[in-house]
Amino acid sequence: MTNEERQRAMDFIVEVEAKSSAKIDALAEAQKQGRERWREADERWRAADERWARTEESIRALLTIAQHMSRKSRPTPSRF
Repeated sequence: MTNEERQRAMDFIVEVEAKSSAKIDALAEAQKQGRERWREADERWRAADERWARTEESIRALLTIAQHMSRKSRPTPSRF
């Protein structure tokens, strides 16, 4: 192997290593962004669950009030 061939081989190895390193860096960044998106999605679902719990609690309170008012508004049977 001549010096020129050896140099071309080393240049090729360095080039491939640089490309591989860049790809690994890009994959690591994509993974980081993916984890962040999942964290944000989890937070949105947690907030939605909390809102739903409050909504359900409010609906149950309104239902209780409506039932209570319905009982009060019924005419009582008169006895003759």
